[in-house]
Amino acid sequence: MRKLLLIVCLVTSAYPPLVAQSISDMRWTGDYAQQSLVSILEEIQQQEAVRFFFRPEWLAGASFSGSFADVPLTQVIEQLLADTELTYQSYQRYYIVLLPKDPSVFAATSSRREANQDAVLIGDSLNRSEQSTATVSGYVRDGATGQGVTGATLLAKEVEQGTSTNINGYFSFSLPVGVHSLVISSLGYEEEALDVRVVSDGTLSVDLYESTSRLEEITITERAADDNVSNPQMSAARVDVQKVKKMPAFLGETDLINAIELLPGVSVAGEAAAGFNVRGGDVGQNLILLDGISVFNPSHLFGFFSAFNTDLLNDATLYKGGIPARYGGRIASVLDVSLKEGNLRQVTGSGGIGLVASRLALEVPLVKEKSSLIIGGRTSYSDWILRQVDDLDIRRSEASFYDANLKWTYRFNEKHKVGLTGYVSNDDFNYAGTTAYGYQNQGAALRWDFLVSPAWLSAIALTRSRFSYGVGDVTDSLRASSLEAGFAISEGRWNVTRFWDKHQVEAGVNAARYDFEPGTRRPSGELSLLLPETLSAEQAWDLSGYLSDEFRINPQLTLDVGVRYNWYRMVGPQTVAVYAAGQPLTPGAVVDSLRYGAGETVV
Repeated sequence: MRKLLLIVCLVTSAYPPLVAQSISDMRWTGDYAQQSLVSILEEIQQQEAVRFFFRPEWLAGASFSGSFADVPLTQVIEQLLADTELTYQSYQRYYIVLLPKDPSVFAATSSRREANQDAVLIGDSLNRSEQSTATVSGYVRDGATGQGVTGATLLAKEVEQGTSTNINGYFSFSLPVGVHSLVISSLGYEEEALDVRVVSDGTLSVDLYESTSRLEEITITERAADDNVSNPQMSAARVDVQKVKKMPAFLGETDLINAIELLPGVSVAGEAAAGFNVRGGDVGQNLILLDGISVFNPSHLFGFFSAFNTDLLNDATLYKGGIPARYGGRIASVLDVSLKEGNLRQVTGSGGIGLVASRLALEVPLVKEKSSLIIGGRTSYSDWILRQVDDLDIRRSEASFYDANLKWTYRFNEKHKVGLTGYVSNDDFNYAGTTAYGYQNQGAALRWDFLVSPAWLSAIALTRSRFSYGVGDVTDSLRASSLEAGFAISEGRWNVTRFWDKHQVEAGVNAARYDFEPGTRRPSGELSLLLPETLSAEQAWDLSGYLSDEFRINPQLTLDVGVRYNWYRMVGPQTVAVYAAGQPLTPGAVVDSLRYGAGETVV
């Protein structure tokens, strides 16, 4: 008796369809005249909550003529595959995997095709020079969405030279002129093997597709066993967003910050407290970036929920030590989070309904293969939980939060890409109608990535982030007041990366403007006797530059060095009080004041 397939491993970036109907219950109506099987399957996939998995070459040239009128979907698939060498297997109610009836037939065909396949030409054979090595650069993308694949590896087997893609899927490395067997791979994708003929500097773009495997058992690890000693980056942990989604959810919400707190060297900030501590540092010593936007409070609802919507995340890396020179401003750690760019080929969506919050995310291709938009948001309805508490004050309290993300990208060509990111979040808490507290994060980033040459990668970014909070107290009607404060950072960054045979050099400059609003107090209610008061605003500039080099001395030894310089100055307009020597810093000890004009350095 022939063995049936036991396991089909499906690695996908979207949640399973949120339906209760299974494949056996679905019915289909359609009329076709010599239409390709691939297009028919795509039509079914778009209109029904079902997804097909197959190798495109298996259905190359296959077509179908006929009609269906409210026919069970299983019978439709059987008729479509009747004249092919394929059968199908359903999996988890809404996945359908197409499989060869006789795998050896396709294996032989595939071997003949690969044996006869010509090598991919890289460079210009008409303008080739006498150079012995050439720079090969390009992008590795997801074949289904068109998004860049982060961390994909490329290896030329004969010379044992390779590289990996950056966060945008870009790579650049040197290869000797000649023919090479190039292997491109990434976790969750089918490995791609290409024969390439390098004649001069040139580009290569590769699409990787999600892997489907027929195995008794498979164990996948994110990194090689010796990665902790072969990678020059120390104390860095890349968080797999797909694994975060599979972690146990608290009240229906998966949480990136909770996943971070499980890493070595990271501890929780405390019960009902926001943020995390890294190796003895406090919460304020962590730099948290979302597409380059500084996020000052990464939590919602007193630290129970993360400020990041996992449906929208692409990658997250925590640097706990040996922080790269391109980061600055904090001494404990850096959490660098990036959003997905959005699907470039079809409209997709995901979402969820939890006990205290709901979320929704949409990916829309605006210009196919060029421009996309991803938007998402969350909102809470947690007050019903407070109503279940016996304490009367808590039952009269209210707590809520929301956040929203937007990211637009446009690829002009292989060399230029522009992206715009927006982020906003809000938290409010009211205790028994007497004390109110709220805080907000807002941010925006505009980034332009471009290639100066195949070996020169550059990026220019403008960001603006603001954090504000407010506290209101009406316990005593005669002293009822509200206090508001906040600060904002406006930044401009320019950095370049240069790829050499054994060097990867990064350099950049950064200019940041800080605007502080120490506080404004206002009376609340007609009976309050407090007078309005506003503290003077403060401003400062922070200019910095950095240079780093990852130098591969030999296959067993890599040196990573870097230097960064910061220049910080507080500037006017500002009035600074001068206090009497040896006296407490009280209003009565002020003996003079110094006035600084706009832009003048405050000493």
